[in-house]
Amino acid sequence: MRLRTLFWLPVALAVPLMAGTVGRLVPMRGAISDIALDERRQVLYAANFTANRIEIMSLADLTVKGSLPMSETPYVLALSQDQRFLVAGHFLGGLTVFDLDANQRAEQTLQQQVVSVVFGAGSDALVVTKSGFYLLNPLTNVLTALPITGSVGSCNINVNPGTKPIDVVGATAGVSGDGQTVYILARVTNIEPPECKPEEPDNFYLLEYRPLATSVVITGASSKPPLGPRVVSVDRDGNNFLAGWALYSKDPATGYRFLRAQFPNIRGAWALGGHAYDFRRNVIYAQVPILNNTATSAPPVLHLLDTDNLTVRKIVNLPNPIAGRSVFSADLNYLFAVAESGVLVLPLEDLDTSPQIEADREDLLFQSNSCDRTIRRQTFRILDPAGRGADFTIKLPDGTRGVRVFPSSGTAPATITVEVDPIAFQSQQGTVAVNLSISTSAGVNVPWPVRVLVNTRDFDQRGTIVNVPGKIVDVVADPYRPRVYVLRQDRNRVVVLDANTYEQLAWLRTANTPVQMAITLDGKHLITTADNSQILTVHDLDTFEQLPPIIADPGRYTRSIAVTQNEIWATARLAFQKEACSGGGTHELLRVDLFNRRATPPARLGIYANCISENSMLSSTPSAALALLAQPNGSVLLYESSASTWVVGRKDFDSLSGAVGAFNDNVFVVRDNVLDMALFPVERRPLQGTPSGLGAVPGAFYLRTAATPQGPGFIEKIDVVQYPASRFSRLVESPLVPVTTQPVNLIGETILPFTRTLAIAVNPGRIFSASTSGLTALAYAYDAPVPMPSIASVLNIADNTQAVGPGSLVLIRGTGLATAAETGGTPWPSSLDQACVLLNGNPLPLGRVSGTEILVHIPFSAASGQLVVRSAGGVSAAFPLTVEPAAPAIFRDGAAGPLRGLATLIRQANNELVTFSNPIQPGDRISIYLTGMGRVFPDPGAGVPAPAEPVSSVVLRPTVTIGDTALNVDFAGLEPGRIGVYRIDATVPWWVRNGQSLPLTIRQGTFETSVDVRVVPKP
Repeated sequence: MRLRTLFWLPVALAVPLMAGTVGRLVPMRGAISDIALDERRQVLYAANFTANRIEIMSLADLTVKGSLPMSETPYVLALSQDQRFLVAGHFLGGLTVFDLDANQRAEQTLQQQVVSVVFGAGSDALVVTKSGFYLLNPLTNVLTALPITGSVGSCNINVNPGTKPIDVVGATAGVSGDGQTVYILARVTNIEPPECKPEEPDNFYLLEYRPLATSVVITGASSKPPLGPRVVSVDRDGNNFLAGWALYSKDPATGYRFLRAQFPNIRGAWALGGHAYDFRRNVIYAQVPILNNTATSAPPVLHLLDTDNLTVRKIVNLPNPIAGRSVFSADLNYLFAVAESGVLVLPLEDLDTSPQIEADREDLLFQSNSCDRTIRRQTFRILDPAGRGADFTIKLPDGTRGVRVFPSSGTAPATITVEVDPIAFQSQQGTVAVNLSISTSAGVNVPWPVRVLVNTRDFDQRGTIVNVPGKIVDVVADPYRPRVYVLRQDRNRVVVLDANTYEQLAWLRTANTPVQMAITLDGKHLITTADNSQILTVHDLDTFEQLPPIIADPGRYTRSIAVTQNEIWATARLAFQKEACSGGGTHELLRVDLFNRRATPPARLGIYANCISENSMLSSTPSAALALLAQPNGSVLLYESSASTWVVGRKDFDSLSGAVGAFNDNVFVVRDNVLDMALFPVERRPLQGTPSGLGAVPGAFYLRTAATPQGPGFIEKIDVVQYPASRFSRLVESPLVPVTTQPVNLIGETILPFTRTLAIAVNPGRIFSASTSGLTALAYAYDAPVPMPSIASVLNIADNTQAVGPGSLVLIRGTGLATAAETGGTPWPSSLDQACVLLNGNPLPLGRVSGTEILVHIPFSAASGQLVVRSAGGVSAAFPLTVEPAAPAIFRDGAAGPLRGLATLIRQANNELVTFSNPIQPGDRISIYLTGMGRVFPDPGAGVPAPAEPVSSVVLRPTVTIGDTALNVDFAGLEPGRIGVYRIDATVPWWVRNGQSLPLTIRQGTFETSVDVRVVPKP
């Protein structure tokens, strides 16, 4: 018998007080212990353990139509697959067999307590009693003993009020969809009444019964907390099943059974909650009470989870708590479950068609800087996936200032505006997260919150924020590809980002509650650990395909992982007491065998005992020649690939935490302690804050990051040549440090006291720090000296003259204007690459920036004044800028064949540029593209693409002439979809004078501009 202990983590459950529910409760008086569905007769049978009867519920109107009187304690029901025979097992002994076709019943007397009866694909029922195993032929009512030795345990009656039938009996069964496999979960030992509480550890038997082969395989194991809810749910073919809170899988080729995942944060109560395996929709329905719930019933919320890793998809509210087994209808469209007050009937289509509320965004990131503290707005959508118009209410945390949400209530669908006043956050100089809670009274689901992130940076802060929603616990850069991998623990996934563009390339599924990642030495595979699964996931990094997992030895959950030149190591949390360990820890290191897909503990680590803390951290050196193990108790160990063993083990500290890593093969760092090649402490490099990340670019520099109590944290760069001298720079937002948050429902959380939050992407030469909003990205030269910005000239971008009017696109030229080239999105932002431009103290929208040029859009309401540039190097001297009421300037960026720099005049007759070979003719309609034509109505705002409906027309109407002939102006306004681009549509009169070079002049107020054109007679 193999003993195995399984473990839990604490969590809190957040459920709205008032909400819609899905499903219907059929109330019954008494304690329902089991149900059986008879679709041929359109009834459901419910064993009433305390009322000594079987309730008969009609499926037509969901009411109790009658009952079958029984002897004491009918506990379990089994219906044959042809629905002819119903067998009831009595806990106090005996069986009742109903021939439903013949309307007959027969009693089978047994002196033994019956704990389970189940039909599979065969005609006989398996009967499990406390002292034996039997096959029952329901036609002849003959019991045949199976040649299996062993006994199961139970409690006895008399019991205290509040004790449930499953607490007394302790056994349950589940059948695969094809009927070929039956699993039975039963107690090993007897416990004493009157409370009948499950023991810890919970010693149990797991029986696998193959009806057609008449074989029973019994496995003994133990769990902590108890393996509850005491329910077994099986998939179609029996290769995957849930027993209590554990999801097991079987390798069809070898028959080896392993724990694929487990519900996190569980209490382990036998009689509270339940689950069901829907193999048609590939979803698990589960109501499982969490650790800190001490109520006598599970909260009535149903989780919908993925079948491979128990990721929570959705949470819905039920009218009554589940309290035992569930059965599906034959078409899997209905689920019937034992409930606290009777039987719960759940039409599964209602999970999609009932009113629900969800947001289309997880995060809203607001960024401001010291140049622009204007109020910012973003929107998200509240949707009802079922299209039922459910109501919603959005609430801010109490005491929140600087954030406004409107509307804060209504019905879906709705567009929600979030308004942020950066001034309320300016003292933070980092990122503040504010959660918007969403609730609904008519909707049946529990909506996820929306996170509002407010960043207020100053110009000496470095980095670009890359928003990655969720609980980020690890970041790894690909040594061969321009990618970075971000581990999102709350959704059990790896997010793959392009290291150049920061765009998401893919996301990869992991096991439950992933903790760390590692890339194999050849760069082909990504391995991810998990703290609520006994497997490590493996992905092919060329195809993103998920490969067969690595299976850890039973009772071991992997956390930290490191790849060396000849071995892969992982720390493991043990779910049982390792008796050989004392003092140094009671958990293990595992040797990970990628080829054979196994992770097993070596007997010892060189001369050292394989006894470590569950919260230990592994870190490889940049060369992968060595691996460092740091433990919270102050111990450190070092693995050497060339020796294939652990060569150093020291304990020079009372405790350790924080960042762990190596600068090279000879210098290691744990928190602020520098260790030499023998792990001897040689130096302390204190930081004003909590160390977060460590990294190195071999031969160039070392990096450290830290979070500070006030402010955004910083990054330290240590030049290899100038060691130990270093330079400190403030980050745009704080790097992550170990913080345990309030977990929600069945979503796991494992936060180690050590951190690994810095990743160095050699290709393309970027640094990534896991931070508040997801990631902070920095160039290698993020700290390069930045000169003071200086403005040399300000010219409109159309004809490169000093003519500037409201709405002009203007190019500022100078030096030190920005640290790097960066282009803005739409609408144009007020800052790029730590640079912004102010006109009379008001920020201007930026189209692009570089060290020598900045493209800006002058607002339509702008006036003359002082122009300054702020960048990481400081503030430029003021540049006097004259803004005319209107200063039309024709774009000179047209091209026709080899000709370049042509004026952008278009003949609409052929939609080509006006040139010497494509001259203007009488009667032509022409379009002229300009900038700087002044105010428009309606005003779309600066830096925003012009609307197509209604179009924005100029306020000061222009005139257009060719020579001394006036053209009829049909339209003058903004070109739809463009920023800062105006268009004039004009018609050339028939009497226009011909000429090889005539001036086309545009006048607006006192300002005019012209370009020479050729005019020829119309052929």
